[in-house]
Amino acid sequence: MIRSDRLGLGIDVAEDCAVLGADGSPSRSLFYIGPWLKANYWEATAVPDLRVFARRLAGTLLA
Repeated sequence: MIRSDRLGLGIDVAEDCAVLGADGSPSRSLFYIGPWLKANYWEATAVPDLRVFARRLAGTLLA
């Protein structure tokens, strides 16, 4: 149900932090920010950068 990232370090997400399924389609209800994004976004492990992801996700959820 969840696709792993290209390096096998975590999960793959779309630009809006929607979790990508095994078929590559973004979930409409499951989102993720945090250290499992480090293959694509190494900075996702630092608190200041997590705020950027949280702001992006909040914008998506409020839209």
